Amino acid sequence: MKKLSRKKGQHFLIDENTIKREIQIADVHTGDIVLEIGAGLGFLTRYLLKKAKKVIAIELDKTFFKILTSEFSHIDSLTLIQGDILKLPELPEFTKIVSNIPYCITSPLFEKMTSWNFHSATLIIQHDVAKRLVANPKTKEYGKLTIFMKTNFEISLFDIVPPESFYPPPKVTSQIIQLIPLTTKFIWTPLAKSILAALFNRKHKKVKHNLKVFYNQQKLSSPIIQKIKNQISEYLERRSIELSIEEVLYIINTLVKTVMADMNE
Repeated sequence: MKKLSRKKGQHFLIDENTIKREIQIADVHTGDIVLEIGAGLGFLTRYLLKKAKKVIAIELDKTFFKILTSEFSHIDSLTLIQGDILKLPELPEFTKIVSNIPYCITSPLFEKMTSWNFHSATLIIQHDVAKRLVANPKTKEYGKLTIFMKTNFEISLFDIVPPESFYPPPKVTSQIIQLIPLTTKFIWTPLAKSILAALFNRKHKKVKHNLKVFYNQQKLSSPIIQKIKNQISEYLERRSIELSIEEVLYIINTLVKTVMADMNE
């Protein structure tokens, strides 16, 4: 076998019980079309094919893709796609995602997933990242990722997966999570994302200091800055890490409306 790359997140889940548990949590049944991201050598793929109506398996590595093609080419219920999931222009329709995703693409993949239409995603990710997804204000895990994900998905955490469940074993502990897209999502425009970044790149600092970065980026005039300060005055002395998600969204919405109104004048 070729040497596996830790940098590319090439750790194969080989523990049968964990694979079965992941599929059980996903509740895969004969009506599902399942998307698997990072199929590797097909350990999870084999089990998905026993449960799902169809499996769409994505694999970036050309060597692994050739192995998958050779082993599974006779199975009509499997569609194999070679490519980078973050760069593929479009995907076939699917109902669920079940994947042990490469840890190096976790955050950009989450963002990509917000534009997809699916019922649920059952994933194995780093335990430390999983904790950030459900973190509360005033905790070290709370930040941009928490707010972005909680405004897009209902998030549930399940079993911890130890390193020895993989080959080669990663240096971190993993966890099974499930994401269900919210019916009503917050609209993360580029402007809204830039405000969130300004607030949480230095999340232990006060809001009034963090927003200076945003003011400078947008080259806002003194009157507009003062108008913003007047509108969110009750939050300026608070530290970003202390703010609830609702408070963060209020600040973001206020700034977006004010800046957009100024640009349209």
